Amino acid sequence: MTRGATASALVASLVGLALAGNVALTLPHVAYAATPNPLQELIDQGKYWQAHNRGDLAEQAWEKVLHADPNQPDALLGMGIVMVDRKDVAAAQQYLQKLRQVAPNYPGLDQLAQRLGQTTPQSEAINNARQLAQMGKNASAVEAFRKALGTQPATPELRLEYYQALSATPNGWDEARKGLQQLAHDNPNDPRFALAYAQHLTYRDTTRREGIAQLERLASDPTVGTQARASWRQALLWLAARPSDQPLYDAYLKLVPDDPAVRARYESMVKEGTEARLHAQETAANDARGRAISAGFAALDKNDLVTAQAKFSSVLATSPNDSDALGGMGIVELKQQHFESARDYLERASRAGSAARWHEALTSATYWTLRARRSARRATATSRRRRPCSSAQSRSTRRT
Repeated sequence: MTRGATASALVASLVGLALAGNVALTLPHVAYAATPNPLQELIDQGKYWQAHNRGDLAEQAWEKVLHADPNQPDALLGMGIVMVDRKDVAAAQQYLQKLRQVAPNYPGLDQLAQRLGQTTPQSEAINNARQLAQMGKNASAVEAFRKALGTQPATPELRLEYYQALSATPNGWDEARKGLQQLAHDNPNDPRFALAYAQHLTYRDTTRREGIAQLERLASDPTVGTQARASWRQALLWLAARPSDQPLYDAYLKLVPDDPAVRARYESMVKEGTEARLHAQETAANDARGRAISAGFAALDKNDLVTAQAKFSSVLATSPNDSDALGGMGIVELKQQHFESARDYLERASRAGSAARWHEALTSATYWTLRARRSARRATATSRRRRPCSSAQSRSTRRT
């Protein structure tokens, strides 16, 4: 039979199996739904159900694959795992033996052998790497994983363990991020990999919010939801929260309203953020005030009274009791011989603080103010003395 005829027969067989129809094919819309290859669609179904701990539905998909291709390694591994979970060791051994015959380098071989209690040099090396990781010797664990895996293709599960060990090394975070991201992308129907990637993102402040968003989506997953919620909570406690993060906390507290630690963390961080913002605003205002005061006195030194008055007035508009601005305005008025106004500003400046600083100017303004008042009183008295004489002259003129 030609390759084209074989392919046609395989497709026809798979279509017939699909039409025979049972629950394994009535999946929700998952990432592989648009796959044009019927065999690959069945393989993806088997992996999906196995990842979600539905061995019964996975078995239906694997049987269909093996009906179409008895040597398909994914299906042989999947059926072996189903049999192990069912404690049918003899059947699982048969699937393992056939898998070794048809695909001796298949990356899932050791996984199935280990579940059957068998060991190989590679599985022993991998166990050693795991022990090193559990002891916190992550750099040694990474090296052990690399030696154990060599150039052999690794299962997604082993790659996950490797990247998790790598992420705990001083310089391994970014490489681990890329690897975990690729794992999640390559296995969209297994939420374990999406969970591991989201958790990894929360370990750095720069990516923590992205990780929190992903954990929120995973929190409702029946397989990893409990772990996702725990990691979500921890990430919120780690987060250096700011007011704009309120939706992140609201989403969690809507699901877990009685979590006082998360609520307290948010309120504390928002309070700190508010205080920091107010402090920054106050600092900026003080800086602006300082610049205006300096510019005002610089203008005074140049006898630029218009500019000086504008600078001091701008400060008094927001801080009416600012002693520097009041004193500066007093000197501006004094230079313009507005002595009453100068005295008023300088008295207020003295009461606001640093009275000695304005003493000389206030003394001068007071002297000239009092002198102007005396001059005004004398002028008034002179004017009053002249009025009777003027009136008599007026009456004498009318008689003549």
